[in-house]
Amino acid sequence: MKISEKWFGKKILCGVGCNYFCCKSPSFRVEFSKDEIGYLSKKYNQSIKSTEYQNGKCGHLNGNGCSFGDDDKPKWCKMFPIVENSNNRLVLSNWSWLHCPKPNDYILDRIEDGKWYYKLKKRHKNKLDQVILNDDIENVIPNFFEREDIQGVLNER
Repeated sequence: MKISEKWFGKKILCGVGCNYFCCKSPSFRVEFSKDEIGYLSKKYNQSIKSTEYQNGKCGHLNGNGCSFGDDDKPKWCKMFPIVENSNNRLVLSNWSWLHCPKPNDYILDRIEDGKWYYKLKKRHKNKLDQVILNDDIENVIPNFFEREDIQGVLNER
């Protein structure tokens, strides 16, 4: 499977600028493999379907993100917003490119006590009005080639 260099060079503020809005979207879904269904159902004593539509909120989302934790998070979620297109190429999903926050959606408001405060340029329901980071947004938010979480999942393929 090929990786689209064009799409993997882009940056999205997954979870940082959105508070996991993909997990709360009526149009988003999670797909579980048979192995994941068996493992997660047993470990967490939950009934899990092969495809779960969010209908406003993922049933596995809590105040800290995924209730399965980073290690047990479904591969579908670990990969998002990366999907396979019709040309068998890994790209960013259309949904994420339209709805997820990107660094250029924010403007630096101030630097105070070692924190970089960014405010949203134009209000959007899927984007936080303010993001507070420990460095410049371009230094903190990696592109998809640089993201360790994505590299780990890609290496499993």
